[in-house]
Amino acid sequence: MADTLAAIYPMGSMEALPEVELEAQATALRMLKNEIVGHDQRKERQVCDGVVDMLVGVLSLHQRTTGSRKSDANGPTPVTWSWTQKDEVRLQATFVICTLANGGAAFVPPLLAAGMPQVLMDSLAQTTAPRLRTATLQALWNIVSAWSALQVDPGEAASTVCVDILTKQGIDVLSGILRSTLSDGAHIQQLQLRLIADINQERRGLSVFESITQGGDVDHVNALCSWLLLLARSMQGHSRLVALRLLALVNNAVDADSFDVGHRSEYMQKNRERKKQIALLGVPLAAKLVQMASEGRSSGSDRSADHDDMLVKEQACNVLALLVRDFDELQVAAVDAGAIKHVCPILKKSFDPVPPAKPMWSARRTAGNADSTSSPPTRRPGSQGLPPETLHAMRCRQGALQALAALAEKEDVHRKAIVEAGVVPCIFDSLKPFPPDYSTDDKRRGQVVGPKDGNTTAVLLAACRAAKTMARSVSLLRTSLIDAGIAKPIFQLLHHADPEVQLAATDACINLLLEFSPMREDLIAEGVVKTLCSQAKRCGLGGANGDLRLRVSSLWALKHLMSASPREIKVKTLEELGSGWLIGIIRGEQQQAREYVSAPGGGVSVGLSAPNAAGERVDLLNPQSSGMDVDVDEADPLAEEDDEQQYGNDEECANDEEGDGEVMFDISSSTHYQASQLRSTLNKHHHPPTSPTATQVPAFNSRRYLSSVRAIEQTPALRAQQAEVAVQEQALDFIRNLLNGEDCASMFDHLLQLIGAGRIFDVLTEKLVPVGIDPATGSGGATSSTRPIYGPSALIISTVNILTHIANALPRHKQLLIAQKPLLKAWLPHFIHPDRKVRVACVWAVNSLTWIDDESDRRDARQRAQELRACGIEGAVRRLLGDEDLDVRERARTGVRQFEQL
Repeated sequence: MADTLAAIYPMGSMEALPEVELEAQATALRMLKNEIVGHDQRKERQVCDGVVDMLVGVLSLHQRTTGSRKSDANGPTPVTWSWTQKDEVRLQATFVICTLANGGAAFVPPLLAAGMPQVLMDSLAQTTAPRLRTATLQALWNIVSAWSALQVDPGEAASTVCVDILTKQGIDVLSGILRSTLSDGAHIQQLQLRLIADINQERRGLSVFESITQGGDVDHVNALCSWLLLLARSMQGHSRLVALRLLALVNNAVDADSFDVGHRSEYMQKNRERKKQIALLGVPLAAKLVQMASEGRSSGSDRSADHDDMLVKEQACNVLALLVRDFDELQVAAVDAGAIKHVCPILKKSFDPVPPAKPMWSARRTAGNADSTSSPPTRRPGSQGLPPETLHAMRCRQGALQALAALAEKEDVHRKAIVEAGVVPCIFDSLKPFPPDYSTDDKRRGQVVGPKDGNTTAVLLAACRAAKTMARSVSLLRTSLIDAGIAKPIFQLLHHADPEVQLAATDACINLLLEFSPMREDLIAEGVVKTLCSQAKRCGLGGANGDLRLRVSSLWALKHLMSASPREIKVKTLEELGSGWLIGIIRGEQQQAREYVSAPGGGVSVGLSAPNAAGERVDLLNPQSSGMDVDVDEADPLAEEDDEQQYGNDEECANDEEGDGEVMFDISSSTHYQASQLRSTLNKHHHPPTSPTATQVPAFNSRRYLSSVRAIEQTPALRAQQAEVAVQEQALDFIRNLLNGEDCASMFDHLLQLIGAGRIFDVLTEKLVPVGIDPATGSGGATSSTRPIYGPSALIISTVNILTHIANALPRHKQLLIAQKPLLKAWLPHFIHPDRKVRVACVWAVNSLTWIDDESDRRDARQRAQELRACGIEGAVRRLLGDEDLDVRERARTGVRQFEQL
């Protein structure tokens, strides 16, 4: 065997090999491929003998000797190509890699240890013939497919290996292939689309399609989606599924910020047209594929058709979920097309027992059982993974659960239809993990692994999401879900070894701990309070992204638990968290939020607040508030990779506007300006100077402005700020719900005893004081301006809600609040806040402060009204009588009436 490998990979450079020897090398590689096709034991023996290192050497040498062929990956493949023996050697080596990766999960560790994915991506970066590029894409697809099988192996430490294909270089290469497929044949186009779509099953893979959709206009995106719909309707089976997956990925990757400023209505109209087109033409196709998978219909009788049908069964539900997730109208279209009645049988069938295939007989120990400690990683095959039959069942189960979770996101009628289909027990069974001591190697000792022995990590994540969306229904919480006993397995998953599973289970607990959930008592009895508090406290801001998300979800669940709970539960939870720790995370890093302040003059950097390109006002530090009653699904802003998409030529922009400062946005006047004293970007067109000595005013550069906004959005510092805001919001809401209810007064007295009045009101003042103002002195860079620079709206709303609850306590608590002059001064600017929710919350708090509990409180109420009048809050409430929002006006009318009665 060593002689064979030496013949394939001689010492020295391939540049020195004559054509005759290169032809012999290609022949040897072709014979090696034919020898190992369909024989896993021969593949293992070849890996142990060093074939992976040999293949890396062949491909690497070829890339070094053909460096002159490297060109822009985004350019089209040349029509004419001179096929050489070196290309033939490289092609045959790639075929061998395809065959090895097709052997399954056991061959992933040595391929990854040798850096094979990166070698293949470097190969794609070369300007190669379509035939060679097709083989390279097929090899990459086989590796990704085998790696996904390794990830679901409960007996393998999957986290130790990864396929790092979606680097910036990989995204550029794959994007270039998508742009240049029109120059290739139909078969090559389909294979390239198939690979890229399957790689982008991972969430982070959306970057490939974001890099295509960004920088274009809405017409371009709609045209691309229309072409994909036409392509899908012209195909059948798995090819149609691939086209629909690409359609879903492109539709989900559309970024509103990539379109021109000032065309919001036009963009929204065309966006609705695209979604309507997908609902009418795309969703029914996806539902039809799910129906074919459910009914077991075949697209042919040959072996390739069987493989195609298996892929459709595994992926059809997943594609449907990807297509309709987060879109109400698409979910309705899917249900109207019969999606629920076709998805549910697939989930049920995934639990049917399947006969395992007979293993190939061997008279000796396999290579995989040889001594692995002395061999290098590239010569050491890994675990065989789950049996193919069980793996197929797990993938079908995962896809069905994802589809049900997507269909049950919004409409309660969809959830009831899922319950009527009788799959709630299946969701319960899908929450059962494999035993901790389970290993797939046990099957070598005769143990058979079946679909009912447990569930892979991917299935657990999908089941938790399905349970979370189903738990949004009040009626189901009180009937079907409690009957299925879904609380206990969810609680057990809080202790799972995988942090992603812990996060998914915690997200499910958010809905299970609501006030009207009958499973709240069961979870409390299981010890959910201690578990959630431990999760929240052990996840530091400086840790991993998953840990930070786990802290937010844990506090969110505890916030729901505090609503309408007995006083004993509230006191116990507060003790578990620790009052000092809670105040510490609420205070956070106050100075970081103030670093975004611009120079004096009332402006604010686009890093803090700006309108997006669709014309909507957005605040980059203010995530949308979701309320306390239901959970929302948010894309993790910290998990996506940076995208360095450029809008135009930055060097030219710099030359055109040399000397201009940072693009700024003024909240009060809703205008853009630059920090330069000599130039302005308020005008849309160049205007001739009024005098020979005047400075000509340049036009506003929208592309440069959008580029600066996008760059700021993706900076790690801003993402860390957004993450800290999310943590602080949930912690403030925890205190708000702690004070909610009939025991409001006693709980506030408890807080005063634990923390102290001075510290509590200092923290609340810090949250209300405008950015750039020193909370201690009330002075800062913006004191000379009437334009306040607001902090994150979510924190302001949560803080004002706490004031409302304090004002709803006893009269002495109201008097204590009204005596906090710095807090009242910091509160006043928010009565003219651009967010209507902030203005409504402010008026509610005033109404609670001026409310007369009884006749004995009238004198104190009159004094409180005088204090509010003196600090300007009464005048602020009166000015809100003419507010544009009806809710604000009605609350202000009530407040003015109460002032007049005093």
